Amino acid sequence: MIAAHVWGKSNGWPGAQTYPQYARVRELGEKLYRSVGHQAMEQVAMYVIAEGASRGFGGTLLSIMWDGIGVPQSEGGSGVWRH
Repeated sequence: MIAAHVWGKSNGWPGAQTYPQYARVRELGEKLYRSVGHQAMEQVAMYVIAEGASRGFGGTLLSIMWDGIGVPQSEGGSGVWRH
């Protein structure tokens, strides 16, 4: 996420899907969701936000890139990530 933050800042904060890191961040989020669920994604996001704050950036970009990952609880999943 540090590389994505640096890239975004130097490119005027374009839409998340234009970042070179987007596909990999989505892939990791989807794997995390499939293996341990929505709650684990929340824990990872909290860690990224805390680490980012200590390095001068937040977790908003991660939240945006993960938007929509998951399966609704009404469909038997553990939830859908929403930014």
